[in-house]
Amino acid sequence: MRRASLIVLLSIVAVAVVAALTTAGLLAAPPAQEQPAPADMLGLSPIDSSGDWERIQATGVLTIGTSAFSPPFAFYDPAFEIDGFDVALMQAVADKLGLELAVVDYAFEGLPAALQLGNIDAIAAALTETAERAKVVDFSMPYYLSAEAILAPATSPIDDIDLYKQDFTNLRVGVQRGTIYELWVKQFLIDSGRMPAANLQGFAKEADIVQALQQGRVDLGLMDLLPAQEYLRDGGLKSVGEAQLAQQYAIAVRKGSSLLPYLNLALTQVKQDGTYDALVQKYLSADEQPVPPTPVPPAPACLDSMAYVADLTYDDTLAIPFVPAGQPFVKSWRVLNNGTCTWKKGYALTYVALPGIPAASQMGGVPLVLTADVAPGQTADLALNLVAPVQPGQYTGTWQMTDAAGQPFGQRIWVRIQVPMGPQPVIPTPTPAQGINFTADRTTIRAGECVNFRWDVTNVMAVFFYRDGQDFRQHGVAGQSGQRECPPRSTTYYLHVDKRDGTSVVSAIPIYVQADPDAPVIQYFTANPPRLSTGQCTTIAWQVIGQVTGVTVKRDGRNWWDGAPASGTQQDCISRAGTYTYEIEARGPGGKTKQTLTVIVGSQPAPTPTPTPFTPAPVPAVIDYFDVQPSEINPGDCVNASWSVGAGVTRV
Repeated sequence: MRRASLIVLLSIVAVAVVAALTTAGLLAAPPAQEQPAPADMLGLSPIDSSGDWERIQATGVLTIGTSAFSPPFAFYDPAFEIDGFDVALMQAVADKLGLELAVVDYAFEGLPAALQLGNIDAIAAALTETAERAKVVDFSMPYYLSAEAILAPATSPIDDIDLYKQDFTNLRVGVQRGTIYELWVKQFLIDSGRMPAANLQGFAKEADIVQALQQGRVDLGLMDLLPAQEYLRDGGLKSVGEAQLAQQYAIAVRKGSSLLPYLNLALTQVKQDGTYDALVQKYLSADEQPVPPTPVPPAPACLDSMAYVADLTYDDTLAIPFVPAGQPFVKSWRVLNNGTCTWKKGYALTYVALPGIPAASQMGGVPLVLTADVAPGQTADLALNLVAPVQPGQYTGTWQMTDAAGQPFGQRIWVRIQVPMGPQPVIPTPTPAQGINFTADRTTIRAGECVNFRWDVTNVMAVFFYRDGQDFRQHGVAGQSGQRECPPRSTTYYLHVDKRDGTSVVSAIPIYVQADPDAPVIQYFTANPPRLSTGQCTTIAWQVIGQVTGVTVKRDGRNWWDGAPASGTQQDCISRAGTYTYEIEARGPGGKTKQTLTVIVGSQPAPTPTPTPFTPAPVPAVIDYFDVQPSEINPGDCVNASWSVGAGVTRV
């Protein structure tokens, strides 16, 4: 595996300090340089940072703040412990200093306030060193510097590109998902209107970007410099730009903090004894790039901050609580306003939608808006009304405080539950209607598996095959046919038949999917338009989230794009009439997920229809299943009733 482009910046001054102090040991490091305390721009009582080192020595604990959703620098591991390059590096630093390390997870935007308020001793959160930030914090020696390369096919007419001036309207750009380059393209090209969002192609790995460049599926590829140089040696590509997005990361402490020289000294020793190189090899491989932080907003008139105090209900400290599927429950926390702003009307506890976390982890929760002021130093009890997801598995929903302007701050808190395996929903056997035969080869599958549907209908006006959420009128099919479907989640499929006497019959077959919570999630897989004429083109679009190692898109069982991006679009221009089935397969460490769609190509353009009011035939109500568990109880006990209804339902 190639190592990511990584340049360690160690100042000569720091090395000289190490040499001078070797015989004295680490604790003989020089005191911080004397400098006047900066003016308090916020009108707060300044914290005396000159005594930071002495205070930390007395407690024996170095407390750092990070934002634990920026892998590989900081993230939650499967045991829900904070891990990552920054965390491991600071653990090595703490070991050199003879200290214990405490790591606190904050909303990234709340880290500066937490530092200034004295809630933490330092920030280690993939923090870019900038002149603006250096006005309010002191930075350690930089420990990470990255540079990028911009690649294009060797035959491309583009020879040189300026990322800040180039017109990207008609250029397709490939990046690796979750990297600095993906974020940069979104923020500075898409959000500014310089490039359509559909032009961004997010791939699982760099090799897939190279393959897409060679196949002409993207026009440009952004990746780390060192691996790009290796790909250039293989031929077929050329470099059209380098090092336009370089940035360096450093640890931030309070202005004038006496901790700073000890941090620099420990960082230097960690580099010299080989620990740093081992951490680079473990966390910063070519397939794992840093995610840069969100820009820090201007300083407010006071500082917002929030600290977790305790779980009041459903405490997951020692064990993860079990909550039956579909059961409402209330999660409560006690939190502390440890900032200098009063929390007023408009402040709220809001859900944090994180990449790779299933939407079900929100558990139906909505923003909890405060109804009373919470002054600095006061605690507040926050209670969320939630509903356990219906699929078995472990769920973790992350929440954070936001101010009246929607700006997040303070520690993040979470609710974590386990939905146990309950009785599987009863999948009814569809009752065949006269003249209609609708079957599936199985009704229970694992995520990533497929189902083959068949139907045989005669002497009718029209037939439609569709699934939950689709407009049946857009999915007409032949009377004797079949279709292969790979539902990523439990879904009901329908066969809608319009009979010659003007009545309609709807048959339903629910497919129960035993989901793998660790498998990639296909957010969408669409064709636009799904119906076209020969010679016309349809755009296939998809997005996959979660841990993705590979994506393959097939057409009629044959690879159409192997090594496709996790999010992307591609046109397909079809010259022959017929029905075409597209299938996407997303693979990851936790398994694989599949989904299919159908495109119908006519032999000639259909005439432009005259708009007429559409009067659909009455659609009968369909009850997929209705189940009560347990069927026998004692007085005072409870039962769980579950049901699913389909087409033609207006009230339940």
